[in-house]
Amino acid sequence: MAGKTHTRIFIASSFELWEDRRSFHELIMEQNNAWYEQGVFLQVIGWEHFRDSVSPTRLQDEYNKAIRACDVFVLLFHSKVGQYSREEFEVAYAQFQATGKPLIYTYYKPADPAKAVSDDDRRSVEAFKQRLKDIGHFETRYENLQELQLKFLQQLYRLAKDGTISFSPPGGAPAAGASLPEITAIRADRGAVVINGPNTGSINTGQQTIVQTDGGAHIGGNVSIQGGHFIGRDHKPGSDE
Repeated sequence: MAGKTHTRIFIASSFELWEDRRSFHELIMEQNNAWYEQGVFLQVIGWEHFRDSVSPTRLQDEYNKAIRACDVFVLLFHSKVGQYSREEFEVAYAQFQATGKPLIYTYYKPADPAKAVSDDDRRSVEAFKQRLKDIGHFETRYENLQELQLKFLQQLYRLAKDGTISFSPPGGAPAAGASLPEITAIRADRGAVVINGPNTGSINTGQQTIVQTDGGAHIGGNVSIQGGHFIGRDHKPGSDE
């Protein structure tokens, strides 16, 4: 990994979002493959990457230590926000206040109205949303795996564009004013959408149109990309409430 810039991305969620975690991990690995030759190494960290053996302290303390060392923290929540997910968020937020890292994103997948949700779980979601409002942050909604992937991919390109993720190919940094590498693959889960290679036009999938412009992706139609927001950003997408 010599000559690579290392960006650590911690993903937090309850087990009910296991499929979403897997999809998120696949997206990061795809983008890591696309950017690796440009000197970027993206690493996903989550509870499934730790040993299950007894820890000298709480195993959660090991997770919290990893969160403090991360560059990006992502929290996914759905029908509940469990004790440990909430603790991980608070650890990330405290570290952000102290050092400016990790950058924090929260993604909310609304629960199916037909699905029975306990009062305790419902209250945990309401309390967490209120906590986010209190600190001036608003979660980003997503309805399915492909929307989660596309929204976070857009954020990765924003981080690359503003220099938070830097490109340092062997032999030195990119020349001043050099453009970012093109998106080489956008893979929406379950094969719903696949874009390979640079695309300057639009692709209509029958449900939504994906337009690639200036190193990013935009969805038009029945899915609106608002993007994840950094903690402290004073912006509230109208569709988030």
